[in-house]
Amino acid sequence: MKVTLGGKTWDLAPLPWRVVKSLQPKLLGLWATLAELGSANVIKIGEADLDRLADCVYAATQHAAEGDKLTREEFDELPITAREMVSAVPAVAVALGLREAASKEEADSAGKASTGRG
Repeated sequence: MKVTLGGKTWDLAPLPWRVVKSLQPKLLGLWATLAELGSANVIKIGEADLDRLADCVYAATQHAAEGDKLTREEFDELPITAREMVSAVPAVAVALGLREAASKEEADSAGKASTGRG
């Protein structure tokens, strides 16, 4: 799954086990907090949670099939919004094997629903 953060795009790939076992607890620890956001207009999570989220997203980008390999310092200097970081969670969850990628039919259906076509 592709994620775009700060104007750069990565095509996330399945992560190796050593990465999964370190990131999964971090991401699952954030899951309830992120779920509470729902469709809120304002992303209300604290700095510690944002750092944990960035740890997960950064690690996933470094194992991507396509995209720049950045140092953590370079990644942290990108103009990434909190909304972009939160929006990357489903792709990171797929890369971790926590959820399955949406099927093409589901993706097509979601695209039609969001544009009103169909």
